[in-house]
Amino acid sequence: MKMKWLVVIGLIVVAFSSGCTRSFDVAYQADAARLSNATELEKYSLGVAKFEDKRAWVEEGNVKSESFVALQGPWKFGMTYKETDYIPVKDLLQELLVQELTKAGFKAKALDKVLSKSNAQSIKELNKEQTSDYIIGGQLLSFEFVNETGFLTVTSRRNATLNLNLFDGKSSDVLIDTVINETDREGEGMGVMHSTNIEKLMNRVFKKVAQQVIQKTADKVSQSQAQK
Repeated sequence: MKMKWLVVIGLIVVAFSSGCTRSFDVAYQADAARLSNATELEKYSLGVAKFEDKRAWVEEGNVKSESFVALQGPWKFGMTYKETDYIPVKDLLQELLVQELTKAGFKAKALDKVLSKSNAQSIKELNKEQTSDYIIGGQLLSFEFVNETGFLTVTSRRNATLNLNLFDGKSSDVLIDTVINETDREGEGMGVMHSTNIEKLMNRVFKKVAQQVIQKTADKVSQSQAQK
């Protein structure tokens, strides 16, 4: 009997040390307004690469960790999108950026490549189908929510931070190298559901990030073409 209890305790310790996980559904509707110069922007192809995920809790070789957007005790929370559980954040953001950029008037397409200024020269290795006039990439620095517990109330903080790069698709020159940061913070009374935090992270915070990506990219593409 003593040995049986030791085994049970050992299993509990392993479970807590390895952590418990849960994936929450994400609902998102791209709704970027069409840019006033969209007709001009449509002349140029825009590749959207996957951002290099630099967040602290991402573990090399652990794909599930790339989905996490919050930690609480032994629990780690990820996201489910279009029936894909624990979708990597870099994959989800790529798909949504393509949707938003297309809505805004860009001829955008997803590239099956992780790209940032650290490997910009690899642009020259892209095959014919992936080659684009301009390419978006960068680093994912933060994408998370945190519940800050006070004496009687909870304050939720949701943050998304990207290091945005825009590359010339032919020369691989870096045209944009800037940090985009958006934070949403609000009191939630006695508590808030994790699903609510994820919904607000995506549909409040990320939408603001996407709008900045759209505007900065449009301005730089226009400037770049004017100088040619």
